[in-house]
Amino acid sequence: MKYYSTRHLSTEKASLSFGDVLFSPGYSKDGGLYVPEEIPKLGNEELVEWKDLSYRGIVKKILRLYTSPSELTDDDIEDLVSSSFQDFENPDEVVNMQQLEPNVFVAELFRGPTLAFKDLSLNILSKLLEFYLKKEKERRLTILVATSGDTGPAAAHSVANLKNLDLVLLYPLNRVSNVQELQMLTMDAPNIHVVAGEGTSDDLDVPVKELFCDTDYAVANHLGSLNSIQWGRVVLQTAHYIYVYLKCCSRIGRPVTIVVPTGAAGNVAAGVIVQTMGFPIRLVCSVTVNDIVARAHQNGDFSIVDVVQASLAPAMDIQVRIAAVTATS
Repeated sequence: MKYYSTRHLSTEKASLSFGDVLFSPGYSKDGGLYVPEEIPKLGNEELVEWKDLSYRGIVKKILRLYTSPSELTDDDIEDLVSSSFQDFENPDEVVNMQQLEPNVFVAELFRGPTLAFKDLSLNILSKLLEFYLKKEKERRLTILVATSGDTGPAAAHSVANLKNLDLVLLYPLNRVSNVQELQMLTMDAPNIHVVAGEGTSDDLDVPVKELFCDTDYAVANHLGSLNSIQWGRVVLQTAHYIYVYLKCCSRIGRPVTIVVPTGAAGNVAAGVIVQTMGFPIRLVCSVTVNDIVARAHQNGDFSIVDVVQASLAPAMDIQVRIAAVTATS
């Protein structure tokens, strides 16, 4: 499996491996984002074979589809996934499905250590990064993360005390929940560095994006990301949608509608990949008053309001990132 920039998918001469993309600053030199040369397509027979897989089993399948055996062996994948959910409420089930009505389910993705769905992908992603770094004994990676609430604590927990990783974590002062702020500030690990900044999470994204877009600087200083520009995070989040579909569908091939709360469309992008893979899911995005995702999708309106309005869902109070990602993809 090779990876290319979205800006030159069919013409770019240089192609990257999965490991190369993990350690890229997120953006390619031409300003695009990295995607695989093709999305694997699954037929109904394969979907039937996946029907009774656990969440962890689905993650193993995903990693095998999107990586080369020369990079990650089956044993490597088994070890990585088996060690990634030990501190979840139920390490065997990982995701809890609540049935409210005969055809209505709620997927509880908050059963991880920081109570955020980001735990599901970041716990594995950080271990993947550490796995690759151990092959180069003297190499370290500094991860730079700007958070609107959920990613910060999940990133800090997943990276805490890992030998070859440092995390610099930026969050907007007075714009995350008290619990999220305490989760970040009380993290007792020497490789976690937390900084509060004035303004919104969109404001904090500006300097971070500038650093990542200067790919020469980012590569020279070993900068990496755990935000949604990181392909590793997006591909691992496909497991959410696959698991929900397989648990909710009455028979393989029958469509399932999944409603996704979204701030900047990073998570739902994984759902689009799952659609492309052949899973018959319909995606419905819900937003807060900061509705740039809805406006952009419905009528192409990328206009930015002066101030991000605080809502009861601060992790979704985002408006700049969707425009920034769209402009580069």
